Amino acid sequence: MKGKEAKGKVISPVDVRHFIPEIKEDHLFAFAPTVDLAIKKGSSDLLNNARQIKEDLTQKIGKMEARELLWMGEQMHPIVDRMISMLKSSNGGHDVTLSNMGRINIPNEYKNFSIETIFSLR
Repeated sequence: MKGKEAKGKVISPVDVRHFIPEIKEDHLFAFAPTVDLAIKKGSSDLLNNARQIKEDLTQKIGKMEARELLWMGEQMHPIVDRMISMLKSSNGGHDVTLSNMGRINIPNEYKNFSIETIFSLR
């Protein structure tokens, strides 16, 4: 816990497949645009903070321009090595990362693979 050093910032990767139908559910796709969220200063009520984060996340996802973000990401290929170096050398601008993959439709059996267990918090 960072205590007074906390920035009150949360990021959440979003499954882009929900916005671009050409990327099918069974496609392995490693691009997840993030949504920036903030925790209200001075608020220590965990449940209210969680509700506010969920509400903010839902609104920001609704406004997301996934195709534009994907195109911008493609333009960054030439500087990926520099971006990785920079990210590894900094503490980041957020305190918490929340996974927001939503409901993932994964069959128990898929070709030569079978799923034993999926762990998830709701």
